[in-house]
Amino acid sequence: MSSLLLVCRLILSGVFLFSGFAKLRDVDGTRRAAADFGVPELFAGPVARWLPLVELALAVGLLPQATAAWSATVIGALLLLFTGAIATSIVRGKQTVCHCFGETGTTPVGWPSVLRNMVLAALAVVIAMPRDGGAGPSLLAWWNDAPPDMRPSLAVAVAALFASAALAWVCLGLLRQNGRLLLRIEALEQARPATAHVDGAAHSAPPATGAVSMPPGLPVGTMLPAFSLKDLHGRRVGNTELAALKRPVLLLFSDPNCGPCTGMRPDLERWAAQHAAQFALVVATRGAKDVNRTHYAQTAAAHVLFDADTKLAKQLSTLPTPSAIVVDAGGVIRSDVAIGQRGIEALIASLTGRVPQAANAASAAPGVGAPVPEFDLPGADGPRVRAASLRGARSLLLFWNPGCGFCQQMLPALRRWMEARPEGLPRLLVISAGSAAANAAMGLGASIGLDEQFAIGTSLGVPGTPSAVLVESDGRIASEVAVGEPAIWQLLGVMQG
Repeated sequence: MSSLLLVCRLILSGVFLFSGFAKLRDVDGTRRAAADFGVPELFAGPVARWLPLVELALAVGLLPQATAAWSATVIGALLLLFTGAIATSIVRGKQTVCHCFGETGTTPVGWPSVLRNMVLAALAVVIAMPRDGGAGPSLLAWWNDAPPDMRPSLAVAVAALFASAALAWVCLGLLRQNGRLLLRIEALEQARPATAHVDGAAHSAPPATGAVSMPPGLPVGTMLPAFSLKDLHGRRVGNTELAALKRPVLLLFSDPNCGPCTGMRPDLERWAAQHAAQFALVVATRGAKDVNRTHYAQTAAAHVLFDADTKLAKQLSTLPTPSAIVVDAGGVIRSDVAIGQRGIEALIASLTGRVPQAANAASAAPGVGAPVPEFDLPGADGPRVRAASLRGARSLLLFWNPGCGFCQQMLPALRRWMEARPEGLPRLLVISAGSAAANAAMGLGASIGLDEQFAIGTSLGVPGTPSAVLVESDGRIASEVAVGEPAIWQLLGVMQG
């Protein structure tokens, strides 16, 4: 039993050593995670700085026999606190990235995270339980008690254990690097225009300018996969409920943290109300339920569904938002995936026979060589940000949202690029949604203009975040819109390691 307790201590110590060192390498990610889990912005920074050190101290405290039980007790309490925060986030439908293991943990938390923490908490309880022999022998005592002829084998076993942990760390880094390379390969492919097939006719949507190609969705003519999602009122909606609408469905994927989604929602609502006899609008949204209830308190949509874990979006390759497909009354997919406002306008045109008139200027976005539209925005750090700021040097105009998961994923590499920006590459100017505090907390070291309604991005035909355009020193647009991290690095001619 004493040896088993020592093994439990070593396992728990290894996990917290890994977690602590990983958080030290990703302090910004830890700060964002703390804020996302409800820690006030004022305290999120100190939490991000001190939590890794506390975890490392507790991991070391598990090794000596005298402090093992105390360390296990504190670890158990921390794990229960973390588990409560994760479970609350899941129940609220939030897509929260915990950064529990630094940059290696960048997927939203789910019930497997709760299960993992409960298993670790059980180990902590076993170690902390009072018993005559304490929490097992110390490492030194265990070594001294081992027969001399077994010590070389034990030393090899311990060395192999640490080597395996180091190899696992390296493999995780390689997997992340491989993922980035695959995304960049996708960025080299041409975007596929969305085509809606209605009444036997094919209607092609103009490809989104500079858009990154996405993995193909389900082929036109296949059945919509079986699904069951809760709506705003907690009712289950699935394939049967869509069929009951008895007309084509525009299945729109949205996110309350997506600037383009917010910017085009009034237009979409108006189109859905005007053409209710020709198609039904069904929205699949992610994010917090209370935010979505406010966002869609009054809507022309037939249903607003919570796709919190993006399972349906992944099946249909509609992870970028806003995006949409057409499903006919029989549940058959009748269009390719359309991304951005112009692509969705094309789908509406295929359903109604005419291109909808938008209240904004997305359909008449200026092209390469045109001047950037004038703007005057409040700055995240005080000074106002104006279109005139782009003149005098070549610039990258980056469209951003701190609440966008794709932006969060790109932020560490973008910050590293800013810290060591090669001479001759464009300077950075950011147009972002979100609060001044959330944008300032990113620590980019660039001018950030706050555009909560995404009006500037909409005027330039930007379909989502992160996106960017190059601007010449005279204030004229020098590139098509690049959408997504791989396309932005490609636009800069940078292959980020």
